[in-house]
Amino acid sequence: MSNNGYDPLGQSYGLELRLDTAYEGIDKVWPEGVEKLPLRGKWYTKDDMKALIDAERQPWKKLRAAKAVIRQFSIDKKGHKETAGQLLDDLKVTMSSQHGAESEQLVSMGFKPRRKRRPLTSQQAADANEKRQKTRKERGVMGRKQRAALKFEGDVTVRVAPDGSAEIVPAPSSPPPPASETQDPAT
Repeated sequence: MSNNGYDPLGQSYGLELRLDTAYEGIDKVWPEGVEKLPLRGKWYTKDDMKALIDAERQPWKKLRAAKAVIRQFSIDKKGHKETAGQLLDDLKVTMSSQHGAESEQLVSMGFKPRRKRRPLTSQQAADANEKRQKTRKERGVMGRKQRAALKFEGDVTVRVAPDGSAEIVPAPSSPPPPASETQDPAT
């Protein structure tokens, strides 16, 4: 595996970078022929000192790994939400078919049972009907018979002006043919 300079967990900086540098550099600067060196009144071997440095840098490594997991989750979150939502929807349908859509057992799984709709009182029904009629009038909604009554029967003439505007003019209806004077209806 080649290292192209990219660390999948991110780049260390600050105190973590200093600890990494000390950990890697201790092999280069450890004096030849010396087994132990003092540090704050205690004597440490090279391996002990590396272990001491490594113990101090591990919390930063764990934190960076946790951030990488969170970053990856935030990238994958949309897909997880879709599949989790679909799973819960399917589970609700399955459990509703087993126990009934109105069953209180669905509550134990976190689903709301379907409730029967309370019938409207006579006053509420009258108010709803009045509101429906008012809305239909405001929006200009018409029924099938009302739309049929609006149909135009006859011929129209469309005049298009040179500027492209159009004018629709109803054609004059032809008058009924005049009654013949030579014919006598009585005969």
